[in-house]
This record gives sequence, structure tokens and C-alpha cells, in this order.
Amino acid sequence: MQNFSKGIIFFSLFLVIPFLSPKPHLELLLKTDKQSYSPKEPILIQLIVTNKTNKVFRSTFSSTQKYDFVVRKEKEEIWRWSKDKVFAMVLTEFKLQPQESVTYQDRWTQQDEEGRTIPAGEYEIIGILKTQPEIISPTLSIKITP
Repeated sequence: MQNFSKGIIFFSLFLVIPFLSPKPHLELLLKTDKQSYSPKEPILIQLIVTNKTNKVFRSTFSSTQKYDFVVRKEKEEIWRWSKDKVFAMVLTEFKLQPQESVTYQDRWTQQDEEGRTIPAGEYEIIGILKTQPEIISPTLSIKITP
């Protein structure tokens, strides 16, 4: 009886394993037009999302928001692209063919969320693909010179 029970457990685990395999890999590349900026100089931020596999990547967006950008200084959020925007709550499909890329971009005017000009210094930027679940890019560092 014990051998039979172990066989069922093994068989059950075997059936679950394919459902636990990861989704195709997306590469998120975050870029700015420069690494160092003068005060008040607009900063072009790009999030390039590439399907690096030979399989179609499918996911969903839970609203019309497809991406977001966040600027931080010493882990404190200074600015978020989406903060003053409104998005419709519409479930939409996100699909990327093998080796296909999509680019999202916007400009940050070196202001915090209250509209104040930020001081010179080092800042971190992250890009977020707003799929379910969200996918976050590696951090990119920039410098604003005095």
C-alpha cells in the first residue's frame, strides 16, 4: 500500500511540473540619451522590451497603461511617470513574436512629483512593463551636474 501511495505522489508531481515552467524570457533594456545632464535639461528615457526566445510571449495588461518610469534618489521615489495620468481599466493582451521588440519612451523634465526642480546629484531610473505580473528593468544611473 505504501509503494502505491508514493507512486501517486510522484505521478502527481510529474503532472504539475510543466505548469511551473517559466514563461519565455523578455529582455528589458532601459536607456537614456546621455548619462550626465545639465540642470533642467529634459531626459529622454526609453524602455526597450525584447522577446529573446523562439516562442511567442503572451501576457496581459490590466489597464491601458503599458509601462511606467520611476526616478529615485537613495531608494526614495522622486518622480513616477504615471502619477498624474488616468488609465482605463481594460484587460488587453500583450504579445511579442520571437525576437520582436517594442519601445516605450517619455521625457523627464528633472522635476519631482510636486513640480519642483530637483537638485544636482546621482539618480536611479527603473522601467516597469505593466503586464500581469509586472516586469521591472535593471536600474540605470544618471547624473545631474551643478
